[in-house]
Amino acid sequence: MGNVYNAGRDNNVVIVQQGRRGIGFFGFLCLVVLVFAFWKWILAVLVIAALVGAAYLVIKGFQPTVDESSADAIAARADAQHNAILDGNRDAGTYGQFPPAV
Repeated sequence: MGNVYNAGRDNNVVIVQQGRRGIGFFGFLCLVVLVFAFWKWILAVLVIAALVGAAYLVIKGFQPTVDESSADAIAARADAQHNAILDGNRDAGTYGQFPPAV
């Protein structure tokens, strides 16, 4: 029998902890067998993941970055639209540079 622990104030509850070393070893053994059995598939998935990751990094490198001047222009336009809403001009504040065609 494993270690016996009292589980608190209630003396009627006792937790018995059994050794599980064999279950862990069996799980590890199963994992090793699966890796050896499917190593080609695992390698293929890793290679595909590496290629997708490299392609993502290359594509991300070609994306244009926002410089400070355009970010400042966007912020100024947002402030103007916000002030238009506060002044009661809902169309200019809501639609900004692109009012709906009526």
